[in-house]
Amino acid sequence: MKKIGMYLLFQIMLFSMLATSIVAQGFPSAEEVFQAYRKQKDMGSISSIVVPTVVEIPLEEEYLYDTWEFALYDVGEGIFEPNMYRTEPIPNQATFTISSEEQDGLIRFPERMMDKNTTSYADLLLPAQGHGSANFIIQTNRPVTSSGLALSLERNVALPTSVKIRAMVDGETRVVLAENNMTQTTVRFPQVTSSQWMVAFSYGQPLRITELQIFDDKTPALKQGVRFLAQPGHVYRLYLDPDNLIRPRMAQSANLSLNEGVIRLPASPSEANPLYRPADVDGDGIPNIIDNCVSLANQDQVDVDNNKRGDACDDFDRDGVLNTKDNCPDSPNSDQRDTDGDLVGDVCDKEESRFTEKYSWIPWIGIGSAGIVLIVLLFLTVRSLPKKGDQGGDSASPVV
Repeated sequence: MKKIGMYLLFQIMLFSMLATSIVAQGFPSAEEVFQAYRKQKDMGSISSIVVPTVVEIPLEEEYLYDTWEFALYDVGEGIFEPNMYRTEPIPNQATFTISSEEQDGLIRFPERMMDKNTTSYADLLLPAQGHGSANFIIQTNRPVTSSGLALSLERNVALPTSVKIRAMVDGETRVVLAENNMTQTTVRFPQVTSSQWMVAFSYGQPLRITELQIFDDKTPALKQGVRFLAQPGHVYRLYLDPDNLIRPRMAQSANLSLNEGVIRLPASPSEANPLYRPADVDGDGIPNIIDNCVSLANQDQVDVDNNKRGDACDDFDRDGVLNTKDNCPDSPNSDQRDTDGDLVGDVCDKEESRFTEKYSWIPWIGIGSAGIVLIVLLFLTVRSLPKKGDQGGDSASPVV
């Protein structure tokens, strides 16, 4: 019985360790979450509460067009708390709708880019050849005065390589932003008023956009904030403005949508997050948003064919195998057959080379035979040389 008990205890411990490992793999570490956010607000302890209370952190001064993702951290407990972004409706607020200008089968669910939900996204797929391009039409229910556009990307996705923006002004199409390379999620242009905007992206890697927003410069200040259930005596910190959508593990949430009993905290400025690190999934030192190979390390960023996709993650011969893994990068060979195992595919490995590599002793026979021939020739040459003291011709007989 004692052995059975020890065995069961061992099994329980093993199962617990396995479960812990699975859970750990499913969620990022606290450090990874901290590093994903550009800004933070130190809330300290909320002295005005004596029981668990829903509080709202005001965000009036924050630009939040590109993302509505936040991380609310209980510093003392070392855990992340559930939170909810909330905004009050604005009278006569402009509504936006979006559609793709060209139905070429490469754009999936464009409407998801304007649903204010960062868990949904639009897929912009690459064509069979070359780099991708996508054109969108954004309509508003009234003229909007704008000077910028922002987009939010799914995790581990690079920015579009370029963007071009046009607007319908006084019945004619006007270019408000000539084609420009993208280096950040927000682009600016001279202020223009329009109710129809045309946005064109080009991209070299598969693209996922979670949110796309035209700024409405004339909209009154939003009454917006982040709500959470605060505990008396606990110290909190809010992380905001992520460049990587990392969602931490959180406990079950309270009902944060009810307005009754909510305490709105005094406004406080945001500060730069000293722990912020630009997302770099492949660890090559190039941030995801400008990396031409997001998931494969290529610090040199070489792109010999200038298709906006780095050679490391390109497929020159279009056989479905990336250059870095293709044993014949310039000749199609999806089977990757390598008869002699020399890491050069049969398609681009000469048959003679494969034969001699398979039977490595054959070249040595040739070398050995050549060596023997040289030795024989050398021997015969030496033998044919005159011996020392030999003068040639008949010699005179000695006189007796």
